[in-house]
Amino acid sequence: MNPRVLKCPLCGAPLTFRAPFCAYCRNPVTWDRDVVIQRGTPFFELDFRQDKLPGWSASKPGKDGTKVFIEKADWQNYGTFEPKVRDACMVIRGVATDPHGHFGVRARISGEGDGHADYKLRVYPQTRSWKLEREIAWGKDIEIDVMVPWEHAPVIADVGQPNEVELRLADAVLQVSVNGQRLTTIFDAGFGFGALGWVVGSLDAPATVMLLSAAAYRAI
Repeated sequence: MNPRVLKCPLCGAPLTFRAPFCAYCRNPVTWDRDVVIQRGTPFFELDFRQDKLPGWSASKPGKDGTKVFIEKADWQNYGTFEPKVRDACMVIRGVATDPHGHFGVRARISGEGDGHADYKLRVYPQTRSWKLEREIAWGKDIEIDVMVPWEHAPVIADVGQPNEVELRLADAVLQVSVNGQRLTTIFDAGFGFGALGWVVGSLDAPATVMLLSAAAYRAI
């Protein structure tokens, strides 16, 4: 079963992920034991030792990467890349250089004016944990649906060490990977299309994060 399609193999009707049978023709559906989304050809590959970080006006590529500063506990900085897509594997590599910083990726970012919606995946190296959310914002109002709360994962490297954060999306299937290890697979059809992006923030104090690289690939 191709995770990008999610169609009944008999009648072609849309399927709910892991549904035991088709709701239209009642045909029983056999799912692979493990649905896997893989990287295809790249949309882009950026090295922040030499490439400018979109959305960060103070972007100054250095010998190790680009530093992003967070000055207040409730602040986040973020930016977006092109293109706008439905299915993709969005990857960020970075280093939290102090205990307060977290960083990650955004996907299917859509919006107009002061409003936006997106999926947001972050890692917090100090506690070696990660979090996945759906976020809808309009002006100063933000509604956050926590899909996975902060969850410890030994695969996440500590403060001062690089982490690779990846969110893979194919139709209604989302997969979280950190440092090449898949942590979970989730079914969600909340947001269907949009831009890709990065996010850097702090939980409770000023912080600095060094972003090393970013890449996005077609999902296959």
